[in-house]
Amino acid sequence: MHGLDVSRPSHLWLLHELFTSLINNDCAAFQEEWNHHPVAGKKTHGKSPLEKPCMANLDGNTLRMCTLTHLLNTLTGASHPSDESSSEESDAFSSAESNKEQTDFDDNLGELKAEIAPDLQENVNHHPVKVPRADNPFKFKQFYRLFKQTLEELQEHDFIPSHLDLTCDEWPEGIYPTHVELTFGQKSKKVAVHLLHEIWFTQAKLWGQALYVLNSLLLQLEE
Repeated sequence: MHGLDVSRPSHLWLLHELFTSLINNDCAAFQEEWNHHPVAGKKTHGKSPLEKPCMANLDGNTLRMCTLTHLLNTLTGASHPSDESSSEESDAFSSAESNKEQTDFDDNLGELKAEIAPDLQENVNHHPVKVPRADNPFKFKQFYRLFKQTLEELQEHDFIPSHLDLTCDEWPEGIYPTHVELTFGQKSKKVAVHLLHEIWFTQAKLWGQALYVLNSLLLQLEE
């Protein structure tokens, strides 16, 4: 779509160059909104994930550690020690009792792993995905700077290249498509993705402008 050829490393590089920061910003904004939104429920009391970090904070490491700690405490019967515990109470545990606690902990940890594993199994992809190349086509910095400068000039003049499905005479019935069908997965499942014109066409135009500059410069470099 719009001249994209996923088999060409230069096109994949261009996707990264144009949209990685935009995607990261959107993800960060979503994370920020999620972590501050109130969650309805009897146990959540309308608190946000930040107020109850063990519940659903999007920080993966925090979530995994917190959830695992909670599960282990539940299985082992462990609880938070009192801040006022005396040294005499600490010394009350004998070496034999400590060894027994460690054994019980190891046993319960094994049970925990066995309990969690089946739930995770369906999400495990045993077939490694080959990562396509996305090499920078500009071997010298001056060509990259020229690419950036030319792209900025095209954006300032609102230049729209032809033959990339970006002009109204290239659209069916003169209307920009409102959806596109994508194929993904091992079973080649097809999904219709709806395109919001105000968002999608802006990015499509940027892609077309950048692709026009990229192709023009690469053609000059080959001559």
